[in-house]
Amino acid sequence: MKKILIIDDDTALIEGLQIILEDEGYSVVAVTDCQSMLDVVSVTSKQAPQLIMLDFRLPFKDGGEVAKDLKRDKQTKKIPIIMMSASHNTKMIAEEVGADDFLEKPFDMDDVLRCIARHVGSTS
Repeated sequence: MKKILIIDDDTALIEGLQIILEDEGYSVVAVTDCQSMLDVVSVTSKQAPQLIMLDFRLPFKDGGEVAKDLKRDKQTKKIPIIMMSASHNTKMIAEEVGADDFLEKPFDMDDVLRCIARHVGSTS
């Protein structure tokens, strides 16, 4: 089962994404801060995700910095990152931090599923 890690401080958004993605057959792990993320993204862990959905605005550490750190680390640099933001320049932000794709909030769930499938394939 393909595992997706969602990092966002909006618990309502996380719950909505989690329900839909699990209905589509993905395994979902969600955290609301960067500190909790560290245990999940460890490639040596059996829980390492195949994809990370990362909010740009996070408490304590900027999502852009998190993306840069993940892309610099040899153990996590190949995990695709989809940057999420309500900012009008989400695409530019994603490109600057090395994210693999972007979703502008609020987003359409069909767009989310297509974006995920581009990077890890669908579950069907």
